[in-house]
Amino acid sequence: MCAAESTENLPHASRQATWLAPWHRARSVLGRRGARSRERQAPETRSHGAILFADVCGSTTLYSGQGDRAALALVGLLIDQLAEVVRARGGTVIRSKGDDLLCVFPDAVRALAAANAMAAARGAGGVRMRVGVHVGDYIRARGDVFGDCVNLTASLLALAKPGEVVLTADAVVTVPEDRRAGLRRLGSQFLKGRVAPVTLYSSLPGPDPHGSTVRQAAPVTECHAAGPITVAALAERRVSVRLGGAERQLGEGDRVTLGRAPHCDLQIPEPFVSRDHAELRVRGGKLMLTDRSSTGTWVHTTDGYAFAVRRETVVLTRSGTIAAGADHAALGDLVVHFTV
Repeated sequence: MCAAESTENLPHASRQATWLAPWHRARSVLGRRGARSRERQAPETRSHGAILFADVCGSTTLYSGQGDRAALALVGLLIDQLAEVVRARGGTVIRSKGDDLLCVFPDAVRALAAANAMAAARGAGGVRMRVGVHVGDYIRARGDVFGDCVNLTASLLALAKPGEVVLTADAVVTVPEDRRAGLRRLGSQFLKGRVAPVTLYSSLPGPDPHGSTVRQAAPVTECHAAGPITVAALAERRVSVRLGGAERQLGEGDRVTLGRAPHCDLQIPEPFVSRDHAELRVRGGKLMLTDRSSTGTWVHTTDGYAFAVRRETVVLTRSGTIAAGADHAALGDLVVHFTV
């Protein structure tokens, strides 16, 4: 089948991308190959700076909707455009594998500027980028970068949502105060392979879908409630969830969403509550709370435990209250009551 026949049923933008992408990418690939060949011959060097990892979200849907060839061309054009964003802000593209980018910058200020531009970009089919930024020491060798700094930055992508930048405190402290507008503290989390928690921040470029000012929550004691539960008891579990006068009874497999958006099952109209803040789901007889917010979720149990949940899933037992975005005192009557 000729190229014209293979693309005749595609939308115009997809056909254009399919025809032009090979030429654009061939030109950029030839230039990169020459540069990488020279880099591989260069001696190993140790450097200090900002590492940026970016990854395309939604490419699976794009491939299923547009077809492999058109989707590959569209993702390739987006990656090439983002590479230009990196170079325009003083960064260097180290490598690109499929739908991601690894870049280095002299400092976090330029890395954050590029990261925000990437996160604000929308590719064909509505695909978005998620970005991680960290600052530290790394090794440049064989046309690539290596070291603990690089590994830590890569692990940030698992926490970032589409259109969001997640940064470490090591990156944020090197950014001047007047450049930190829009940054939100996510708290400290244990990342894969780390023996100590890492303090993280979030940046949501452009019109913030999670509201304006974030009120800092009062400190709480973090702990985990647990106890022996039999399989039979789990199968018979029923959960009651209440917000104000609205009460929901949940059985196995049921879920409710919490957030500021009108489509949430339990709507909490506060600016420090994310649009899609958290989810409660009954699975295997257990009540699972999953936080997806930029501000965290606080839980108080009737047993006297209090803990914060940030971008993670925990099991809730017995009964208690859930506060989205701030601790209970800031929410008043807008706390969610649960009973297992």
